[in-house]
Amino acid sequence: MITPVEKDFIREQAYIPEHLPDYAARVSGGEPFLAGDFVFYLSPDSLIFVGFPLQGKFEEGNMVKTLEGMIRKRSPAGVVLMAPAIPARFGTAGPPDSYYRLDLENYRIPIKVKNMVQRASRELKIGKSRELETDHLRLISDFSSAHPLEEGTRTILSRIPEYLAASPNAWVFSARNGSGHLAGFDIAEFAPSRYAFYMFNFRSREKTVPGTSDLLLAEIVRTAQEQGKRAINLGLGISPGVAFFKKKWGGRPFLDHRSVLYQPSPHSSLEGLFSKL
Repeated sequence: MITPVEKDFIREQAYIPEHLPDYAARVSGGEPFLAGDFVFYLSPDSLIFVGFPLQGKFEEGNMVKTLEGMIRKRSPAGVVLMAPAIPARFGTAGPPDSYYRLDLENYRIPIKVKNMVQRASRELKIGKSRELETDHLRLISDFSSAHPLEEGTRTILSRIPEYLAASPNAWVFSARNGSGHLAGFDIAEFAPSRYAFYMFNFRSREKTVPGTSDLLLAEIVRTAQEQGKRAINLGLGISPGVAFFKKKWGGRPFLDHRSVLYQPSPHSSLEGLFSKL
């Protein structure tokens, strides 16, 4: 269990979404714990270990020592390990990816992106709320049905409302036209002291408006700057198209991400959690 003091410490040091118990505990179903500089989430028979230290540089030996200590102590049937690098002893890692960072000090939106923001702003207005409405849930459902998603990713999407209810610093940014039609929405997290996290993006397939995602991200950038955040973690690259969108905004890969399911249980449904969003 995470104590209030430990939760404050995590919030001060967090630089990836999986560090935050309000998010990761809700979408994984595990109970959060802190072991030295590492956060992990424990279910009755499974362990999700976030191998990104809250302080200092990543040291493989330190991560392995901490993880193996938790395995001996907790005896989980399955372990999901995510880290900048996966030691060979834990098996073959999934495809490599990177988190993208957008530095906000003296940041200016690139001209080509600004043109798209202005284009979308002629048709859409941005609203900010803490809850999902029926049309938000419909866009999530449409996204799930239109893409061949892993079970872990579907679990994350289905638990977004629980995450929003648990985190007072998570906000929904909605882009609507003059008739109130929802063209798209983003969810961003502002709990960390230094970072904002770009968590989710969904767009309507019925009535597309060019620049919708740019307009939404522009509002997240503005909010993060107002709150004095140093940077936005834009999340993983996921695919060439998603990575291109983050790069055109000035995002740069700043942290390698690998994941592996280690000693899996036949009953474990954790494979894929956190590896696709």
